[in-house]
Amino acid sequence: MAVTWTNKHNLPEVFVNAITNDNHVVNGDISVTQLIDAPQIRQLKRLTNYELDVTDMIGMMLGTAMHEHLERLSFSSNYRARILKEASGILRSNQPKVSDWLDKYIEESFETDKRHTLEMNLTMEINGWTLSGTFDIYDKLKKELDDWKVTSASMVMFPEFIQSRKTQLNIYKVMAEHNGLEVDSAKIRSVIKDWSKMKILSNKDYPKIPYDELDVPLLEEEVVMKYLRKRVDLHQRAENGESIPCTPKDRWAKADTYAVKKKGLKKAKRVFDNKAMAEKFMNENNFKFDKELYVEFRPSESFRCKNGYCPVSEVCPQYQKEKELSAEKAQDI
Repeated sequence: MAVTWTNKHNLPEVFVNAITNDNHVVNGDISVTQLIDAPQIRQLKRLTNYELDVTDMIGMMLGTAMHEHLERLSFSSNYRARILKEASGILRSNQPKVSDWLDKYIEESFETDKRHTLEMNLTMEINGWTLSGTFDIYDKLKKELDDWKVTSASMVMFPEFIQSRKTQLNIYKVMAEHNGLEVDSAKIRSVIKDWSKMKILSNKDYPKIPYDELDVPLLEEEVVMKYLRKRVDLHQRAENGESIPCTPKDRWAKADTYAVKKKGLKKAKRVFDNKAMAEKFMNENNFKFDKELYVEFRPSESFRCKNGYCPVSEVCPQYQKEKELSAEKAQDI
């Protein structure tokens, strides 16, 4: 199965070609990014036809451009080294061994940035599968792993997104150590593409500059290995045909709530987890004779599915069923 690209906003052809030309190949059975994500999403990508608009990938293209720029700066003083490094990047997906050889040749033959290792591909065997991942930057002096992303201000403040990046870095830490690197620290570094100076005034948690960094607590290896074995087992079961729905955490979901409200007022008197509790509150507080009071159903929202953060939500049976159930519950109120 495959993705079908659309261009609903008539972007220029040269731009569309740049976005849709993806040569990335997972060098193993599963990548770190896929592993920490929901098995259902991976299976829907593998087994269904789905659509993506080119505008959905602009953020990813910006991230790729930033990484390529960081990499070029390591070879800015030597044109030949820079060209060879670009060739290594092109070969990485189809001929990783040749790419590795080129990287080693560049490091040994040219005056380059000896302190930092960029975009190193790592592999590890877990439960019979080969797990692969590529960290962004390793600082040899500080023995530090850095995860760089171009992202939005809202995602920098979104706990689920930050937690997934922490998990990813802890996995890279263990994989790096299994490949001979020492890791004493790790940082999440974010370049904020939609930063606005005006929003600092209205939100105390809003980033003060278009950049954010966060120290990542490092976990013991056995804790990470236990997590890896559990996640690989989950994905293997899904690949063998077991239905494994996305969890509320996978969907960035909030639970259903029931608000007791008065007609004409926006603010609810109280908000409850179920309808019975809402009705009990109305009865116990002498509200039952107030004809202007009513219970408003607020359906759970899978924020990730609803707002386009999952590429396969429109072909996902779980999300489609969730929308149907929400509509039915709303009619019952």
